[in-house]
Amino acid sequence: MTFEDLDALRHETGGLHNLLGMRSILLDEQGRISLSMAITKDHLNPHGIAHGGVVFALCDSAAGAHAALNNRLPVTLEGSIHFYRPALPDTLLTATAFERKKGKTVSVIMVEVRDDQGRHIADTTFSMFYKE
Repeated sequence: MTFEDLDALRHETGGLHNLLGMRSILLDEQGRISLSMAITKDHLNPHGIAHGGVVFALCDSAAGAHAALNNRLPVTLEGSIHFYRPALPDTLLTATAFERKKGKTVSVIMVEVRDDQGRHIADTTFSMFYKE
């Protein structure tokens, strides 16, 4: 799947990324994919910060998008997240994914999340399984 195919598929199929407002997807010269999302009041937990599940969903989508560039259909096998600071309302989060290990049936994708102030919000690691 090309980057253009991936971006078109995201817009055509709807789904969670649209519900959460994940809008921009970029492929840089180093082969990393970045996916951004503005944190709104709808993303907040009772403490007034972004719900951890929202941040994790952003990372999972970025990892899946990166894994899909291998021209195979990926699904998340496992994922873990380390939160460093809260994601605040009215900020833009950007999740940048890169491949740590490429395998025949499983790849490891790392994702770093930063806000629009450059603050490091979280890191995730995903094992992506390639369906046949």
